[in-house]
Amino acid sequence: MTVDSEETTRERNERISLRIVGVCFLALSVYIAYESVSDLMNRKAPEHSIPGIILACVSLVVMPILSLAKKDVGKKLGSAAEVCA
Repeated sequence: MTVDSEETTRERNERISLRIVGVCFLALSVYIAYESVSDLMNRKAPEHSIPGIILACVSLVVMPILSLAKKDVGKKLGSAAEVCA
């Protein structure tokens, strides 16, 4: 948090982070759309994805922990938006 003590630096870092996340989500959505249309056009049946199943299981454990940590940080910063999220 000491790195982001200046408001202008913090806002700049937040904008950069949001852009990176946005680009990643956009790339993921393009990939999923391409694969979906490709599979439909080729009449390919869905397959099991062991990495996908593992990722889903890990997410079920990790996401609640991250949510609690995020709320804790929000309380410490006095951010109503983070506490309610």
